[in-house]
Amino acid sequence: MDAREKARRAWRRGRKPQEIAEKYGISVHTIRAWIRRYWKHEPGAPSPKRGAPHGNRNAIGHVGGAPYGNKNNFKHGIYERISWETITEEERLMVDSMVFDTEYLIEDEIRLCAVRERRFLRRMAALNPSTVDSVLVRRQETTRTENGSKEIETITNTISDFDAMCGLEAELTRIQGRKTRCIDSLIRMRNARRQREADSQSGSIAIEWIEALTENGG
Repeated sequence: MDAREKARRAWRRGRKPQEIAEKYGISVHTIRAWIRRYWKHEPGAPSPKRGAPHGNRNAIGHVGGAPYGNKNNFKHGIYERISWETITEEERLMVDSMVFDTEYLIEDEIRLCAVRERRFLRRMAALNPSTVDSVLVRRQETTRTENGSKEIETITNTISDFDAMCGLEAELTRIQGRKTRCIDSLIRMRNARRQREADSQSGSIAIEWIEALTENGG
């Protein structure tokens, strides 16, 4: 029986995803993905417990808030609460295809940092800080007129290659720092997984040894 089937049976017996992940050495994100995608749709699957604990009195006297779906305070959508009933089919397919494995996500972030790092190095290679050459920098500023309307103004500044190089170096240092932290996290995670596997193997050997002694003694 493989680890996935053992994890499925443990979940159906009521074990929590965190407990299953620690017992079988599987990422807790992977366990939750299996539950969401496959196991909870099986016949006889455990139903999640919802609602406040028995005896909870936090809602006494509460008459409710805004109607469901109310968007009176909607501004830009960054913090909009999204439910599965409102997402599009394209968004649903995108979410279903995502991999919620911690190691994979960290590795993906390291790859993105490497791409950003290369782009900044290429930009820096095109500059010559020892000369007085300059580059154009454009930015937009938004102001309000007396009648309340918005006006967007594009401002163009000229900065030296030296100043541009300093800015790129600062950003490159930030990206490289993030990349280093991701690598450190990945190393710690893999070392912890190897330690769990070694402990599990040692425990199995000890159990087999005890069972053998019991059988011989009997």
